[in-house]
Amino acid sequence: MSITLRHTDPVNVYGPSEGCDVRLTYPRLVELSHSGEHNGTLIATGETLEVSGYKVFESKDGGASWSHISTIEEQLQEGFISNWQPHIYELPCRIGDMPEGTILVAGCSRDPQVAIATKMCLWRSYDIGRTWEEFTVVDEGGRIDHGMYEPFVMCDDDGTLVCFYSDETEVDDVHGQRLVFRCSKDGINWGEKKYLLAPEDKHLRPGMVTVSKTNDGKYVASYEMVRMPESPVHVKISDSLTDWGDPNDYGVMVKSTDGKILGSTPCCAWLPHGEDGIIFVAGWRNVANTSKTGADLFYSADMGKTWVAAENPLPYVWSNHHRFSYSPCLLTSNDQSCVYYMSDVNWEGNTEEYIRGKYVFTKISVE
Repeated sequence: MSITLRHTDPVNVYGPSEGCDVRLTYPRLVELSHSGEHNGTLIATGETLEVSGYKVFESKDGGASWSHISTIEEQLQEGFISNWQPHIYELPCRIGDMPEGTILVAGCSRDPQVAIATKMCLWRSYDIGRTWEEFTVVDEGGRIDHGMYEPFVMCDDDGTLVCFYSDETEVDDVHGQRLVFRCSKDGINWGEKKYLLAPEDKHLRPGMVTVSKTNDGKYVASYEMVRMPESPVHVKISDSLTDWGDPNDYGVMVKSTDGKILGSTPCCAWLPHGEDGIIFVAGWRNVANTSKTGADLFYSADMGKTWVAAENPLPYVWSNHHRFSYSPCLLTSNDQSCVYYMSDVNWEGNTEEYIRGKYVFTKISVE
């Protein structure tokens, strides 16, 4: 099947200025669809690596313009900070005492030196992202090499809230990291830890899982396989959000028919088009850094059997030190006409002595 990708002109979401002197990475995005008159509003957040807190941004015009509306801070433990690896999600149904339309942000809280503990925490907003309450701790780990990171939350069809994350708490036994999840019916009480991916090769460190749902009820998970050469991205497909089969099944590597491989920090989205729909996966780099646009945008029109590498619609200069496009965001639009793509790219004001990135946004459609 012949596919042509189109994208809108990139829009600046947030970048360096007198009020923003921080490194920006790991953007995340949600389009409201359970919030009445606010449906269609885009809410975004991301990492601010040099200061505490998650900045929250809003667009009421489909991504054409953006404003900073709030900052989420650590509230439960004095001396801890929260600015790592956020994920943002709108509840599609009531969960416990949280009504449909509640906005959640999941993130990793820890002490500043990451020498004591890491925690998977959730914040909630009942007023479209203006104010936030940190209300639950999903799980708690140890210091930087015994911790937990990179949460992703989603509701199952039966109203179960599922929190996926990377877990390194068993490192003394398995030497690596595993992809795990816990479930809750009320957002407060969480069930036992289960495995999405737990390789028998104890040195592997799968991480950074994201999940997208298809129209026929399947779930597509993307993740990096650290300690494989250059951390190639893999995907796994399941009929259930809470049953991913054999935890030693690595899934399918994202490798194009012309030999390109996506490496590190992936995010996935599924768009209905053709018989099987299209899986999109974006990441930080191509293995061996073979892309002219920083990293290619990979897609599959046959549920992961074959992949195509296309030019990145938000190009950047790849750098291991500055980490532009580190964990970009893909999100299917509410009307399923396009995929939203948000990333951090080189700021035009950079000099040899001063280098920063900026958040940018575009829409990708298929013809």
